[in-house]
Amino acid sequence: MTTTLRMHQQFGTAVLRNASKLAALTIRSAPGLVTKYARHLATLVLLYTMYLRRKSVPGMVLYIALWSIPQRVLARLTGTCAAPKELDTFTAAIINGLSWVTEGTTIEHLFEVKRSLAFHSYLDGKKARFMGAKFSKVAKTAEWPVEGVWIAEQWNHIPWVSDTLPHDTYAGDMDDLVVFFFIHGGAYCFSTSEYASSHHFELMKSFNARESKSGRNKRLVVFSLEYPLAPEHKFPAQVHVAADAYKWLVSKVGAKNIIIGGDSAGGHCTISLMNYIAATPELNALSVQPLGNIYFSPWVHAPTSWDTNAKHDIISMLGLRFTDKLVFGHLPNKTNDILEIPAEDFNVAAKGTLVIYGGSEILSDGIERFVALLKTRKMDVPGLEVCRFDGMPHCFK
Repeated sequence: MTTTLRMHQQFGTAVLRNASKLAALTIRSAPGLVTKYARHLATLVLLYTMYLRRKSVPGMVLYIALWSIPQRVLARLTGTCAAPKELDTFTAAIINGLSWVTEGTTIEHLFEVKRSLAFHSYLDGKKARFMGAKFSKVAKTAEWPVEGVWIAEQWNHIPWVSDTLPHDTYAGDMDDLVVFFFIHGGAYCFSTSEYASSHHFELMKSFNARESKSGRNKRLVVFSLEYPLAPEHKFPAQVHVAADAYKWLVSKVGAKNIIIGGDSAGGHCTISLMNYIAATPELNALSVQPLGNIYFSPWVHAPTSWDTNAKHDIISMLGLRFTDKLVFGHLPNKTNDILEIPAEDFNVAAKGTLVIYGGSEILSDGIERFVALLKTRKMDVPGLEVCRFDGMPHCFK
């Protein structure tokens, strides 16, 4: 099966090199010299090429423009639209196209997506810088094996920077600084620490403006973790790296108010990190423990059956199952499944837990079961708040 698929991909690549020449020849030729059959054949070759290369960015754009948008416009006009009414036609078409891209179930495709999403993270970082965000990289040292990036509204909000600024740059009281320790998503396989940078910047601006207006001195800054990706690095290596980073924030940086959060796999890693902190005496004994958690579309469970949201989300069931096996397949059965953890074994933050997700994502059922599990604890989860946004896909931000 794999050999056949590779032969098709190789054939598709060869066709791609010659498809534009064939199309140009067909278009330039006089109608009398080119038969109707030849024109149809050229069209079929182009469509087949687009299908084979659908996992690439050009293929995705072609798919959205030539198939997804017309299909959804027709569905709206005929009253047979399957997409949520909350989404406009263009957004629904893009979501469908992105879902198509995530259907890959080969290592070759995974690395194509990895390169694409790394570039997406790079662009998001550039966008945030253009908006005015301040960035400073944190590199590994012999003492602390921590990598990531500080993202702040102002330079003097960054408490400690290894390269750009001297140590202890933050001029205010550390009691007034809130550090959002962010763990990015991407199925543990994709993206970088600059992912969602523009979203972080808007969050910081809103928080800091509200604090200034109220006369308080709290300031929000983000530390986004760079962790080793699968499949080269197997889970739970990412949790151990996150644990080192948390210890670094407390012991070296001196942070006193820490919120830990993440989206998708980053949400899974956050839950795992919280439980790891509770189970590790060295971390549990730290003077500063997490004040809050933010779970944005957390990947708590891999669906085993198709549901209606599979038509609406940006991730596909095929891709989700593939990455689930790739990342967690080496573990004992259900070791990674958050829903298999007894309710009393969850380590929850002292001040609040926020769960945000889209009503039309294929992970919504698992997220709702996770919330229900938290609510069965003998001791209430302090400040638990759940926000469901109907019609929204996975990690909609």
